[in-house]
Amino acid sequence: MKVIAGSVVEDSISASHARRHLRIWLSAIPAIICVLQCGDVAFAQRTRPLDPIAKKLQPDRTVLYKSVGDCELRLHVFEPIGHKKADRRSAFLIIHGGGWSGGHPWRCYPFAEYFRRQGMLAITIDYRLLKKPQGTTVFDCVRDGRSAVRYLRQHADEMGVDPKKIVVAGCSAGGHVAAGAALFVDVDDPADDTSVSCVPDALVLYYPVIDTSTAGYGQKKIGADWQQLSPVHHVRRDLPPTIIFHGTGDTVTPYAGAKSFHAEMRDMGNDCELVSHNDGIHGYLIFELPLFEDAMQRTQQFLAARSFVSAKTAETASQSRVSPFRKAALEPTDRDGRKRELLQQYYESLEHWGRVVRTRVKAVPDKPGWKYIGRLGNVEDDVRPTAYAAMVLSFLAECEPPRALLDDAAKAAIREESIGLLRYLTASHVANGGTCLNGKPWGGQWQSALWCRAVAMATWQSWEHLDEDLQNAALKMIVFEADRFIEAEPKSSVRNDTGAEENAWNASIVALASNMLPAHPRARAWETASKKFMYNTFSVRADAADETTGDDGRPIRDWVTTVNAHDDFVVENHGLVHVGYLKNSLSMLQENAIHWTLTGRTSPQASRHHVPEVFDVLCKCMNWNAAAIYFGGNDWRIYETQCSDIIIYSMLRQLASDHRAARLEDVAFEHLRRRQNVEGGFYNGRRDLEYGGMCATRLISCFYAHAVTSSLTPPMSVEDFDASANGVTEIETAHTVIHRTQDKFASFTWAQKRMALAIPSSESSVGWPHFSSYTGVINAEHSSHNVCELRNLKVKTKGDGFAVSGTLVRCKRTLLQDFYYASPAGAYTVYVERLRLTKDFRLRYRKTGIIGLEYAIGHNHRTLTGAFGTRQTKGTDSPKETVRLQSDWLNIDDRIGYIVRRTDGQPNVMLYHDKNVLEGRKPHLQESIALISENATQLATKSNWACVVTFLNQRAEETAAARSKVTLAAGADTATVSIGGEQTTIEFGL
Repeated sequence: MKVIAGSVVEDSISASHARRHLRIWLSAIPAIICVLQCGDVAFAQRTRPLDPIAKKLQPDRTVLYKSVGDCELRLHVFEPIGHKKADRRSAFLIIHGGGWSGGHPWRCYPFAEYFRRQGMLAITIDYRLLKKPQGTTVFDCVRDGRSAVRYLRQHADEMGVDPKKIVVAGCSAGGHVAAGAALFVDVDDPADDTSVSCVPDALVLYYPVIDTSTAGYGQKKIGADWQQLSPVHHVRRDLPPTIIFHGTGDTVTPYAGAKSFHAEMRDMGNDCELVSHNDGIHGYLIFELPLFEDAMQRTQQFLAARSFVSAKTAETASQSRVSPFRKAALEPTDRDGRKRELLQQYYESLEHWGRVVRTRVKAVPDKPGWKYIGRLGNVEDDVRPTAYAAMVLSFLAECEPPRALLDDAAKAAIREESIGLLRYLTASHVANGGTCLNGKPWGGQWQSALWCRAVAMATWQSWEHLDEDLQNAALKMIVFEADRFIEAEPKSSVRNDTGAEENAWNASIVALASNMLPAHPRARAWETASKKFMYNTFSVRADAADETTGDDGRPIRDWVTTVNAHDDFVVENHGLVHVGYLKNSLSMLQENAIHWTLTGRTSPQASRHHVPEVFDVLCKCMNWNAAAIYFGGNDWRIYETQCSDIIIYSMLRQLASDHRAARLEDVAFEHLRRRQNVEGGFYNGRRDLEYGGMCATRLISCFYAHAVTSSLTPPMSVEDFDASANGVTEIETAHTVIHRTQDKFASFTWAQKRMALAIPSSESSVGWPHFSSYTGVINAEHSSHNVCELRNLKVKTKGDGFAVSGTLVRCKRTLLQDFYYASPAGAYTVYVERLRLTKDFRLRYRKTGIIGLEYAIGHNHRTLTGAFGTRQTKGTDSPKETVRLQSDWLNIDDRIGYIVRRTDGQPNVMLYHDKNVLEGRKPHLQESIALISENATQLATKSNWACVVTFLNQRAEETAAARSKVTLAAGADTATVSIGGEQTTIEFGL
C-alpha cells in the first residue's frame, strides 16, 4: 500500500515486476549498485557480484565529524559537479547496515553517487559498531548518527548545504540509526550541542530495523532498554516526510513492523509512504540491479515531490540516462574453443553482409554526413533496409570478435557510415520533425516499432560515439515509439490474420526502451507494455482461465486479453495455416529476450510464453536442413529460411539450454553460410536488402546470446533428435496430419489448402510446398477452399502411418475428385484420385500429382530420369517453357522417385514447368512438375482412376526397376494399389 497525505493507493511491486528496470542509469558509469550487509545473518549465503563495482567509486573528500577516544568518525562526501561552498544544496546522508556490528560505508557509495547526480550533496558515514566487550552499544550507534546530522547542520555554510533540506537514509540497521535521528529524543552524545536539531527534513528507510521487540529484530542486542530504541514505539506527530521500502517476505526485520510503523505515522497525520515488495527478502533491492534502480527512482520521485531535488532536473536526467551497453556482448572473452569459433563464424557472416551493405550506402543530397540505402520513401520497404544497415554497421564498428578482421581505420570508416545512416533515420522520424527523401516522415506507423528497434539498437551500440544532438534525436524517436504502446491493446485475431507477429514486433521497442532507458519516468510502463504484448503473441483460449503465476506476481489470465493461436499452437495468416508466421512470431518473441540479457537481467516469463509448445510444433515438421516444412503452403513461396530462423535455435540453445535447438543451430548455420557464399554475401537468391538486413540483425542477437552466456549448450545427436521429432502427429485445428520418419516427411492438409507433401531425408530441398501439391490444378482451378468444396473427409492415424481421403467438388460442380493419400511405415507414400465427370464438364487441362521442384544451394541443374530418358534441367538462364514428358515414372537427382498408374488407358504425360527467373519474394528459383496429365481433350467418363507412388531416397535405376512392382486395379468404387507384396485398398463409395 502507498499512503500520501492520508489517501491510499496500491503500490506493491513483485520480484519479477521489478526486474524491468535494468542496469544502472548513468551512461558515465558502467553500472553502480551496492550490496549492503544488513543483520547478523543477512546475505551470508548470497553472492555480492556488484561489490567490486561499488569499490571503484570514491568520495570527493572525507570530513572528520566526531572523535571518540582514538576512534575518528568521518563523513564520506560526494559533491555534485561544480559544487561550491556558496551553494545551498539539499543533502542526502546514507547510513550503512550490518546489524549494528558490521558493514562498511563504501557499500553505500552507489546510493551517494546516484543522488550526487541529482544535484544533492551526498554523504555516507562512519559510525561506531556494536562491541559489548569494549562497552560500545546500539545506543552509541544511534548517538553517532544523530551527531552526524548535527555536524552537517552546524557546518551547512562551509559544506554548501541548505540546513533545512537534509535527507537521512539508511539500510537495515542503518535505517534504524537514520530513524533514530528523528525519533529518539534523549539518545544524545554528551559532547553534542543539543541546541542544534538532529531531526532530518526527510527520512528514507530501506528495509529498516523498525521494531526491536521480540516480534522484530534486535532486542537481544539492545538489552532490557530495547523499547527506547524501537522506532515503531516512538511515532508522534510532526515527524519528517518518510518513505519506507520493505519486502513482505523479510524474516530478518519482519514486514509487520514496517506496516505498523506506516499505519502509526498515518494515524498521527505524518506524510509517509510504504513501498512493499511482494515476497521480497531482507535486503531485496541490493540483489538485483532492477530492484535497486526501482528503489532509486522511487526515492528520487519522493524527494522531487517535496522539493529536495528539482522535478524538472530529475525527469530530464532520467530521460537521458542510457544503460551502458554490456561490454561482454561486444567484446566476448570466452575461453571455450567451440564457443569462440561459433562467435567468430557469426561475426564473419555479418562482416560479409557488411561488405554488401557498404556498397549500397548513398549520400543524402544537401545533407552533409547523412546517409541512406535502398529506396527513398517512408514505409516498410524503404525504411527497414536503412535501419537494418545502421544496426549492422554499428555492430561491426564496435565489436571485438575472437579474431579481428577489421583494423581501427576500417572500423572508424564503418562507424561514420552507421552514424550517417542514423542522422538520416532519426531526423526523418516524425518525432524530430523531418522527412524522408519522398517528403514524408516515418514513425507512428504499422510496423514502425520494428524499424525503430533496429535504429535504437544501432544508437545503443555506438552511444559513446554519437554527438549530443544525435543522442537527443535518437532518444526522442525511441520515447515517441515506445509511448505508443503504453495504453495500446494487443491485436487479437485467430482466423486468417493472426495478431501474433504484430504483437511480437510491437513488444520490441518497449522491451528495448525499458532496458536502454531504465531511469526514464515511463520505463516501468514500457516494460509492462512489453510484457503485455509478448504474453499476447501466442495467446490461446486456455490462457483466459490460467491461474499460473506470471510476471509481476500476476496470473497468466490477467496478462492475456487475446487469442492469436489455435489450441495446438499454430497460427493463421494470409488465409493460411502458416508455418512462416509461426516461425517469424517466435523469432521476434525470442529476440525480445535479448534486451534483458544485454543488461544482465533475467528475461521475463512473457518472452517464453508458450515458446516450448510452439517449438515442439516446429520440430515435428522439421526437415533435415533445419528448416520447418510449410505443410499448409506459403503464399511467399519461401521454403528454406534458415538464415532468418536460426535466431530461434540460438536463443533456445543458450537461454533455455535446449539440446534440440543446439542441433538445429549447428545445421542451420552451415546451411546459412553456404547460401551466403553462393549468393555473394546475401542471405537469399532474391538478393534484397530488406530480407538480408533482417537476417543480419537477427544474427547479431545470436552473437549476443552466445557472448553473454557462460557455456555452449551441446547439441543433441541426430539419432536423438529424430527420435524426438519422428512419429505421426495430427494437428487438429490446422486440419493437418504429419508423418516424420528417418526416411521421409509426409503430410496432408485439408485446411485452406488441400495438399500433400512427401520430402526425402536425403535432400530436403528437392521439393517445395506447392499449394496444390498432388491434388493438382484442373482447368486453371486449384484445390483451395475458396474454389473447391470438401466432402466425405476421413482421417485415419496409427503409430506408424496415416491415411486421408475425401472428395473435392471442382470446376463449378461439374467434376468430383475423390482423393486418397497415405503414408505407411515404409519409405514411400501413395496418392490415388478418381475423377467423376458430369455431362457439363469440358476439359481444358489436367495437372494433378503436382510436385514442387527446387534447386539445391549453389546448383542450377537437376537430373530428371524417366521413360523419356535423361533430361538435365537448367534453372536460371534457360527458356521459360512447359516441357511435355511422356512417361509413367520419374526420378529426380537420385533423391526421389515417382511411379504413375492410371486406368483410363491414356498414355501419361508429365508437364515440367521450366521457370527461369525469381518471382515475388521467392528466395530462389522454384519450378513444378505435374505428374499426371494427358494429350487428350476429354477425360474418360467410366473409370478415371490414377495413382502416384512416391519413393523417398531412391536412385533412378531403383525407380525404373520398381515400375513392374506397382499396379493399380480399380472397380466401381474401390481400387487396390500393389507395391510388390504390399497392397493398399481404397474405397470411396458414392
